[in-house]
Amino acid sequence: MLQTALMVLLLAAQSSNSPVRPAPFPAPRPLQTPAPLAPADAPGQVELPSVAFMPDTMRYYPPASMANGEQGLTRLRCVLDVTGSLIDCALEQSSGYPALDAAAFQLAAAARYRPMRVGGEAVKSRVVLPVRWVIAG
Repeated sequence: MLQTALMVLLLAAQSSNSPVRPAPFPAPRPLQTPAPLAPADAPGQVELPSVAFMPDTMRYYPPASMANGEQGLTRLRCVLDVTGSLIDCALEQSSGYPALDAAAFQLAAAARYRPMRVGGEAVKSRVVLPVRWVIAG
């Protein structure tokens, strides 16, 4: 069916005396600036969220991954509530090994976080948690 439509268009273009011109490109749209992390009218300074305590990765290293020599970097995008508790976590970058990525989620759940503060008041925030898997030895 697509071939038939293309043939009809080709024959119509060949039979007309005027050359076929492509449609002009649309005008470029202005770039949109991302929304700020904190309200613009917030008084005082902004403290970014951070990891207050990170467990030792060796305690969470999957034994099979260690035996196979699997190493890498897993990056998780975590959402924190106003108390710094972990609400949600998503994989931003895989280590290349599903077992290491799964263990990173367990490690993220055991970690402790400081929430973002705007003008001294804690707010819901996001933090990227890098977990480097390295076999010491």
